[in-house]
Amino acid sequence: SGKTAAVSALVFEKGKEVYYGAFGFADRDAKTPMDRNTIVRIFSMTKPITGVALMTLYDKGAFQLDEPLSKYAPEFTNMKVFKGVDAKGNPILQAAKRPITIRDITRHTAGFTGAADTSVLGKMFKTADPMNRENSLTEMAKRLASLPLQFDPGDQWAYGPSVDVQAYLVEKLSGKPIDQYVKETILDPLQMTHTRYVVPENELSRFAALYNRNDSGVLNRAPEEQANSF
Repeated sequence: SGKTAAVSALVFEKGKEVYYGAFGFADRDAKTPMDRNTIVRIFSMTKPITGVALMTLYDKGAFQLDEPLSKYAPEFTNMKVFKGVDAKGNPILQAAKRPITIRDITRHTAGFTGAADTSVLGKMFKTADPMNRENSLTEMAKRLASLPLQFDPGDQWAYGPSVDVQAYLVEKLSGKPIDQYVKETILDPLQMTHTRYVVPENELSRFAALYNRNDSGVLNRAPEEQANSF
């Protein structure tokens, strides 16, 4: 149907491979077929890996889920909640009803805003720019903590930067950079030798192209600088 450029599937049952299939092109222009050796961007599937990294530290007794995040990341002490604007358009802030817990950052209930939209809070987020890719996780946390929450912790659910804060917490608790901790604790033991944050030069030929689907359903190849901007 042309809805996607390529797809592959692998099924294991009882420790044995029972199905593998690949369809379409990893690179349509070069007519490179999708196959076992194709390297693809997993985007937000990075999140479960980060969650596993955090929970390995839970298993080691490094923290409890309902402890305040601020116990380990003091930046998040005494958080304020955005309650609208006054007559002059200035933000109205109230103290949060309770601290953000580590459980909150595992389920997107911390209250973090994650949208640089046209609202007052959105403009504050855009100015603080916590998700700038040039930020270290420490700088990200500092900027995010400087912003008011969009709701009291635990009151609502909102998809946002909670998993980035999980990664920051992994670094704080382990004393290691997140990429090093993930490699040593998860990827190497599972022999996930081709899962990492950056594709080395000698493997770029196996890296799938990125295609965007427009409103008409047509796939267009993303420019390399956009596709590989991470």
